[in-house]
Amino acid sequence: MLIDSTNIQFKEYSQGMDSLFPSRLDENISSDAPVRLANQLVDEFDISLLLSTYKGGCCPAYYSRMLLKVLFFAYLPLLSVIRKSLQHYIKDIYYSLKYLTRNTFLYTILP
Repeated sequence: MLIDSTNIQFKEYSQGMDSLFPSRLDENISSDAPVRLANQLVDEFDISLLLSTYKGGCCPAYYSRMLLKVLFFAYLPLLSVIRKSLQHYIKDIYYSLKYLTRNTFLYTILP
Protein backbone atom coordinates (compact mmCIF):
# COMPACT_ATOMS: atom_id res chain seq x y z
CA MET A 1 0.00 0.00 0.00
CA LEU A 2 1.54 3.30 -1.11
CA ILE A 3 1.31 6.25 1.26
CA ASP A 4 1.22 9.92 0.27
CA SER A 5 4.77 11.17 0.86
CA THR A 6 3.94 14.89 0.97
CA ASN A 7 3.57 14.97 4.78
CA ILE A 8 6.87 13.20 5.56
CA GLN A 9 9.35 15.23 7.61
CA PHE A 10 13.03 14.43 7.98
CA LYS A 11 15.71 15.74 10.31
CA GLU A 12 18.01 18.27 8.70
CA TYR A 13 20.76 16.64 6.63
CA SER A 14 23.38 18.49 4.64
CA GLN A 15 26.86 17.23 3.81
CA GLY A 16 28.13 20.77 3.39
CA MET A 17 26.90 22.01 6.77
CA ASP A 18 29.35 23.79 9.01
CA SER A 19 30.23 22.28 12.36
CA LEU A 20 32.73 22.94 15.10
CA PHE A 21 35.30 20.27 14.09
CA PRO A 22 35.99 20.08 11.13
CA SER A 23 34.54 23.12 9.43
CA ARG A 24 33.16 20.87 6.66
CA LEU A 25 32.31 17.20 7.11
CA ASP A 26 33.89 16.14 3.82
CA GLU A 27 37.09 18.20 3.86
CA ASN A 28 39.28 15.38 5.24
CA ILE A 29 38.02 12.74 2.81
CA SER A 30 40.14 12.24 -0.29
CA SER A 31 38.51 12.51 -3.70
CA ASP A 32 39.12 8.82 -4.50
CA ALA A 33 37.87 7.40 -1.18
CA PRO A 34 35.36 4.51 -1.39
CA VAL A 35 32.86 6.46 0.68
CA ARG A 36 32.54 8.93 -2.20
CA LEU A 37 31.55 6.06 -4.51
CA ALA A 38 28.82 4.99 -2.08
CA ASN A 39 27.70 8.62 -1.85
CA GLN A 40 27.46 8.98 -5.63
CA LEU A 41 25.64 5.67 -6.10
CA VAL A 42 22.99 6.39 -3.48
CA ASP A 43 22.49 9.95 -4.74
CA GLU A 44 21.53 8.51 -8.14
CA PHE A 45 18.99 6.00 -6.74
CA ASP A 46 15.27 6.61 -7.14
CA ILE A 47 14.01 6.10 -3.58
CA SER A 48 10.41 7.15 -4.16
CA LEU A 49 9.19 3.60 -3.42
CA LEU A 50 11.08 3.64 -0.12
CA LEU A 51 9.66 7.06 0.77
CA SER A 52 6.15 5.84 0.06
CA THR A 53 6.39 3.41 3.00
CA TYR A 54 6.85 6.23 5.56
CA LYS A 55 3.70 7.10 7.50
CA GLY A 56 4.75 10.63 8.42
CA GLY A 57 3.87 12.55 11.56
CA CYS A 58 5.47 11.88 14.95
CA CYS A 59 9.18 12.61 15.37
CA PRO A 60 10.92 13.37 12.08
CA ALA A 61 12.80 10.36 10.72
CA TYR A 62 16.39 10.45 9.61
CA TYR A 63 16.78 11.09 5.92
CA SER A 64 16.63 7.76 4.13
CA ARG A 65 19.41 8.59 1.64
CA MET A 66 21.79 9.20 4.52
CA LEU A 67 20.92 5.83 6.11
CA LEU A 68 21.38 4.06 2.76
CA LYS A 69 24.82 5.65 2.43
CA VAL A 70 25.73 4.37 5.89
CA LEU A 71 24.63 0.85 4.92
CA PHE A 72 26.55 0.94 1.63
CA PHE A 73 29.71 2.15 3.32
CA ALA A 74 29.35 -0.48 6.05
CA TYR A 75 29.31 -3.23 3.42
CA LEU A 76 32.22 -1.90 1.30
CA PRO A 77 34.93 -3.76 3.31
CA LEU A 78 32.90 -6.96 3.01
CA LEU A 79 32.82 -6.56 -0.77
CA SER A 80 36.62 -6.33 -0.94
CA VAL A 81 36.93 -9.49 1.18
CA ILE A 82 34.52 -11.30 -1.14
CA ARG A 83 36.46 -10.09 -4.19
CA LYS A 84 39.76 -11.35 -2.73
CA SER A 85 38.17 -14.70 -1.84
CA LEU A 86 36.84 -15.07 -5.38
CA GLN A 87 40.31 -14.40 -6.78
CA HIS A 88 41.73 -17.18 -4.59
CA TYR A 89 38.96 -19.59 -5.60
CA ILE A 90 39.54 -18.88 -9.28
CA LYS A 91 43.26 -19.49 -8.82
CA ASP A 92 42.54 -22.79 -7.03
CA ILE A 93 40.17 -23.89 -9.79
CA TYR A 94 42.77 -23.00 -12.41
CA TYR A 95 45.45 -25.11 -10.71
CA SER A 96 43.00 -27.98 -10.17
CA LEU A 97 42.07 -28.00 -13.84
CA LYS A 98 45.72 -27.74 -14.82
CA TYR A 99 46.46 -30.82 -12.70
CA LEU A 100 43.52 -32.72 -14.18
CA THR A 101 44.62 -32.06 -17.74
CA ARG A 102 48.06 -33.51 -16.96
CA ASN A 103 46.45 -36.79 -15.99
CA THR A 104 47.03 -39.38 -18.74
CA PHE A 105 43.64 -40.96 -18.11
CA LEU A 106 41.92 -37.79 -19.27
CA TYR A 107 44.12 -37.69 -22.37
CA THR A 108 42.96 -41.15 -23.37
CA ILE A 109 39.27 -40.28 -22.92
CA LEU A 110 39.20 -36.74 -24.25
CA PRO A 111 40.15 -36.10 -27.90
